Amino acid sequence: MGISAIIEFSRSDTDRLITLLLASTIFGCTEYDDLFLAPDNAQVIANISHHNVVEIAFSTEQVMMQFVAGMQAKGYYLLEDILDATFIKPEWMMTE
Repeated sequence: MGISAIIEFSRSDTDRLITLLLASTIFGCTEYDDLFLAPDNAQVIANISHHNVVEIAFSTEQVMMQFVAGMQAKGYYLLEDILDATFIKPEWMMTE
């Protein structure tokens, strides 16, 4: 069920990529609507989830810490509470 496809975007297609990300985030309501985003440097993979969550997997802990520091510098902080009963707690939430 659903469609599996890969779309490659160049830097000049940023507006189209943002449109796709927003549409997926706003209108996605099942696991078949989840969108995965991977830059060409393969340092991260982002899952734009039907749970209204962006889940990001990092190639190394160093890349993750750089990302977290950048987000915090802009005023965005990691979750402290579980979103709903279907949310699976990641390891870092279990150790705190």
